[in-house]
Amino acid sequence: MMLDVLLCGAGDTSEVRDDFVHLVSEVGGTPLHYQSGDIFYANTATSTWAENSQASVKSSDLCVFVIVRALGSITWITEFREVVTSGKPFVMLCLDSTYNRYLALSEAARRSADPGPEADDRVLLDTLAAVERDHQITIVPFPAGGFAEALRRQLATTYAVALKTLEERNRRSFLRTLFNDPESLAAHHLEWATELALDETEEKGPRKQAILALAQRHATSQETTLGLLGSPEQGVQRLAFAQLPDLYLERPPRLDFLRAVIEIANATDDVGVARRLLPTLFDIDLAAALEALTALNLADSGLRRRLTEQLELHEDRIREFGLTPDALRLAQRAHVGSNDQDWKMRLKQFIERHENDGTELA
Repeated sequence: MMLDVLLCGAGDTSEVRDDFVHLVSEVGGTPLHYQSGDIFYANTATSTWAENSQASVKSSDLCVFVIVRALGSITWITEFREVVTSGKPFVMLCLDSTYNRYLALSEAARRSADPGPEADDRVLLDTLAAVERDHQITIVPFPAGGFAEALRRQLATTYAVALKTLEERNRRSFLRTLFNDPESLAAHHLEWATELALDETEEKGPRKQAILALAQRHATSQETTLGLLGSPEQGVQRLAFAQLPDLYLERPPRLDFLRAVIEIANATDDVGVARRLLPTLFDIDLAAALEALTALNLADSGLRRRLTEQLELHEDRIREFGLTPDALRLAQRAHVGSNDQDWKMRLKQFIERHENDGTELA
């Protein structure tokens, strides 16, 4: 399997073409550029240069964008957009005199409201500004006669990143074989599992396996736990909330930690998160739960129903530990503004039972 490397740029990339071909061939790749005759182009009544360029980018393994002096419209409208949206690996090199001209134009534009640059300079300024500002892409300058060395370094960096990515994939594949027996995980395996669980670019299946293993081994820090609870991936977040008693072990729990957890639950649109949180907090610490839950958004009627169930379930312990005022305060807050007769009646009865005990709220 050969490595296909595509040279992208305007017609003046012919000045670096020979160095490009030599260097890519030297590392065992296939150099491709629009003048090489090696790229397939569909010539039909409806074909376009833009479509052909897009197809070339898709078929390549790596794209090398080079700016000598000119900027080809197809390069930046079609090819660059394709690599950015498809995730295709690429590097970007620019002749240093051209890049310095861009910096000067950028500084002049910042200091003055005058439209300033001529047409070609305006294209240079707008294009590179968009690359750096909108996509935060690093443009690597190279001196005249220094293209080959600059490309060599960039290819080496790209290969190193690719090898690290492959190493990470292999490591995670091995790690997943150990998740069936979490007790077998050594300290470095637990570090790998933490990285996997927090990786928002990873599939949710392996991440959830990692969370369950970490929970069983009680191997997460407070920072890691909050990171998992705040995950934008719904399945990961829900599992983290369900596993909270094993992910966070400090007892009694810190109130600032519980407030951070409540804040995360309030911020999500997923009502399933708060519904999972309720029984979890009651299991962690009854007194802390009653205090922390005063900040929970109770707009969801299903959540208030579950709160009623938890108050009934822990009613004896609430009395035993003298937590009736806190429980009443929470129950009365949940009781306001609901038309759900079943659980509302049960919650009212809970309030009446404890008010009849003679307990006064502070």
